[in-house]
Amino acid sequence: MTPVSRHRIFFLFKFLALSAFLSSCGSGNNQSSAPSDQSAQAEVVNEDESSSFFWEVVDPDEAGFDSQALEDAYEYAFDERFNTQSLLVVRGGKIVAERYAGISQANIDGLLEVFSEVRGWGSSLSREDWQERYGLRDQFSLATSWSTAKSVASTLIGIAIAEDFIESVDQPASDFLPEWLGTDKEGRVSIRDILAMKSGLQCPDGPNGGDIYNEENQLDVAVKRALESSITAEGEKKDSAWVYCNADSMLLGEIIENATGYTAYEFGDRFLFAPLGMKVDWWRDKANNYLTYCCIDATSRDFARFGLLWLSRGVWEGRSLFTETFLDAALRQSDIAFERDNLGYGFQWYIQSLFNDDNETIRELSFGTKGFHMNNIWLFPDLDLMIVRNSLYDRVLDAIDDTVRTGDLELLFQGEDLDVNVHATLAPYNAMLIRGRFYPYNAADGVKSLSEDKLISDIIKSIR
Repeated sequence: MTPVSRHRIFFLFKFLALSAFLSSCGSGNNQSSAPSDQSAQAEVVNEDESSSFFWEVVDPDEAGFDSQALEDAYEYAFDERFNTQSLLVVRGGKIVAERYAGISQANIDGLLEVFSEVRGWGSSLSREDWQERYGLRDQFSLATSWSTAKSVASTLIGIAIAEDFIESVDQPASDFLPEWLGTDKEGRVSIRDILAMKSGLQCPDGPNGGDIYNEENQLDVAVKRALESSITAEGEKKDSAWVYCNADSMLLGEIIENATGYTAYEFGDRFLFAPLGMKVDWWRDKANNYLTYCCIDATSRDFARFGLLWLSRGVWEGRSLFTETFLDAALRQSDIAFERDNLGYGFQWYIQSLFNDDNETIRELSFGTKGFHMNNIWLFPDLDLMIVRNSLYDRVLDAIDDTVRTGDLELLFQGEDLDVNVHATLAPYNAMLIRGRFYPYNAADGVKSLSEDKLISDIIKSIR
């Protein structure tokens, strides 16, 4: 069966059953929307060890590092003011350095003091509560992705192309979004446009890529946005400006589902997570849509597996999960204007070539993810180097089913029963952001923030 005929069959099935699909999305179950002949294959498989890969840990000196210089970088990263939960350095596919830490007592003292000073708000959390939520951490502790999930969703598009579910990134997105048929968006927004954050669709207001995460049906908001770009006399959409927008990334999950018959999680589990040996939880909204712009929970080691796949150019245990063509396109820097001229954007990936710690400028080819609160994966192909960092994380409620993800930390401290699951990471600086204002804690000399540039520069400079 050709790629075109396969996706048309899936698309026709989904279009005819659209009302039933929307009804099931709100049911809170995790049943596959795949056609009946594939339903048996859609079972979650990542509970099994599908990959033979295991991490080898080597001495830094053996991997070409100055051990003391690397230790100094770690001491900086784990300054108690920065809420670092984990930091992994991987070179040559082996773990060179790895450390985990929970919240410090000094930071708990500071947080309690902050909350006692904020009139009319306060906190119901005791010292014991803070310790329980953010205490001891190790390699089995969950971290969260925030926007690193965007790079995962992009990868799934590449895999869907390799598996012949999607023709190419230049295929119209409307082929997989039935709501766009018969509108000005039909045929005028490609999958490439969405991956590159150049869709031309109106982005919802709000910081950090648009405020959609408090909506019960976040996909609905993403799909129904208006096309703002100008249309040529020939009826074609002009090139759109780059706009960082969570709603664009949210569309990727629906494209994957309508192209393959699997939800984003089911498809990822079968074709990405299980082959890599990753175990993940992927958050959903209350309409049961997977949040492909955000919010995958996994261990830092599992995030490192994902990074290693890209550092290995898509090859895992001798098999290519996506093509070189897709990889090269995904890492091609767009002509966008960041404040830093050394920073660019590909297909839900950042490309960067300069790091400056104020003492020395380091230029190394790199690409990576940038999750909120520095939940990041940095990859340096020329050095065969990967750095994974995660902030202290607690998802508050044990279950992620039937809950909407929110980053509103105010809910965490209200002491009321929650009908949403708070996605609570502590920032890499010694302050709490409360109603738009910074309240420093453990900061006699002001607010201190972990410098991404300094951390990376120090690690690179520790290589002999």
